[in-house]
Amino acid sequence: MLREILFVLIIGVFVAGCAQQSGDTSLQEAESLPGSETQDGNSLITAEEFSEHDNEGDCWIVYEGKVYDISGSADHPNMMETFWKHCGKTSGFEQGAKSRHSGSSQSRLERFGDYVGDIE
Repeated sequence: MLREILFVLIIGVFVAGCAQQSGDTSLQEAESLPGSETQDGNSLITAEEFSEHDNEGDCWIVYEGKVYDISGSADHPNMMETFWKHCGKTSGFEQGAKSRHSGSSQSRLERFGDYVGDIE
């Protein structure tokens, strides 16, 4: 009788351990799915999420694969022409910025906006 109880107890612990191990693996897989993080820990922004930030009060732009939140920024002299028309759009801004500022756009952009993550 004691052996049977001990056997059932050992099997129960083994099954519980396997279930816990399986749950941990699922969590690790979920954390590595697209839309979560890059290898260096930056957030990955999906195109769908990015496109939702498409107005002056909630404006995200993308430059060299990096997403910046420039909502409410008024420091740039031509904010309307330069930024607002590109809110939530993945194309257009980078080409225009590079043609006007010859490579210094990322550092300028970091002054006007907050880095959010990388576009997926």
